[in-house]
Amino acid sequence: MKVSKYITMVEQMNGDRLVHSGLSGAVLNVARKDLPEFELLLNGESPDTGDPLVTMAYETVLSALRRSLFLIDDNIDELDLLRSRYYRSKHSCTFTSLSIAPTMKCNLACPYCYNPRDKPMTMDRETIDRTVTFVGDHLKMSRDTGTPLGITWIGGEPLAAFGAMTELAERIRVIALEHGRDIVGSLVTNGTLLTEDTAARLGGRPYFVRNVQITVDGPQAKHDASRCFPKKGPTYDRICKGIRLAKKHGLTVMVRINADAFFEIKDFERLMDEMYRRGVVETGGHTPSFYLARIHSHAHDTCKRLRTEDRVLSVKDYATLLVDTVRLARKRRFPCVLRTFQEPRRIGCGVVQENGFTVDPEGRLGKCWHAVGSEEYCVGRVGELLETMNGEYRRWQDYDPFKNEMCRQCQVLPLCMGGCAEAHMRVGGMIDEPCIPEKHNLREALLLRYGRNGG
Repeated sequence: MKVSKYITMVEQMNGDRLVHSGLSGAVLNVARKDLPEFELLLNGESPDTGDPLVTMAYETVLSALRRSLFLIDDNIDELDLLRSRYYRSKHSCTFTSLSIAPTMKCNLACPYCYNPRDKPMTMDRETIDRTVTFVGDHLKMSRDTGTPLGITWIGGEPLAAFGAMTELAERIRVIALEHGRDIVGSLVTNGTLLTEDTAARLGGRPYFVRNVQITVDGPQAKHDASRCFPKKGPTYDRICKGIRLAKKHGLTVMVRINADAFFEIKDFERLMDEMYRRGVVETGGHTPSFYLARIHSHAHDTCKRLRTEDRVLSVKDYATLLVDTVRLARKRRFPCVLRTFQEPRRIGCGVVQENGFTVDPEGRLGKCWHAVGSEEYCVGRVGELLETMNGEYRRWQDYDPFKNEMCRQCQVLPLCMGGCAEAHMRVGGMIDEPCIPEKHNLREALLLRYGRNGG
């Protein structure tokens, strides 16, 4: 037996150790007084006490360490194990999720948005029909009988095409039920088009939309300076109202807080104050969750301005800011979650899978949300056979993070499995980092999640 190279050990304030297995996600709390014996166990040894009960206890613990992959067989190559997980997931005959952009129209003019603004198209009747057929064909090939099909509505602003959304959801659900499955919907919206009527219609049909993500760019002053209407009109009040309406009608709301290179901890403090004051967050009531996310940069023309404005927060700085905001939120009892990858993954992103697609309003199939509406990064079209898909599709099929030496040597490889595939493939064209924050803050994140002193 040997110790896995993907073990992380973190000392707590009381001297105890948290021990995390990247291969399994298991976490142990080892008391300071038990550390000598634990080190013996990791070395595959047991104390020579002569007491059969003690020996039996140690053998039981050793067995548990093997099952949780803290200890592995000498003949196991951990990279081969991870690679096997990756390929089984990538080439599985599953169809569990689909992202649909019913329109590229958007009523906002955010300067960092990756969506093309020169093509505000909306899905027409023919494309709706072909999209429904596409879903039906993939459901027939899928082995996921009984598993709900996750539909994520993206854009543009998907609520700007509410009629197309409704029709697609109703028709796709009929086909899914015919195959022994249902659908469950998630909506990514800017929140400004959420009215009482729209929120009620969404909340009344959980198969249509159950989860909603709405974005703010920090406290009101900072937010309204960047996340604005085309003529620089403020959006903060409208968005707060949309969040309140969504939670009123039973939708599960996740508020994304965009962070750029100028985002500071004091911005987060002001945001918490405003969310409490406006009734968006209510102590003891149904309340949204918040999480901090980086603004990304991309190769697309609409985003190259970020390079000169230097607004993109590095992954390392984001990792630090993420831990600081969650610590502060806990002191204030503010519902900011630590969205981290502490569990092993089989694949870095679902779009790497053979059946992971986005559909844009013209029926173009893509892989990454960041390329929705792009002809250059289109991998095919609804209604086409996989065999007729283009070189871009084949490029995604050939993508393998295990060919990247940086990934092969990385301590958090089991947690990210290469991170952002698009970032890896667009080297020279894309200007962002592929890595996850745990590359820099795994120890702090483990203390926050599992530590007895809360980090």
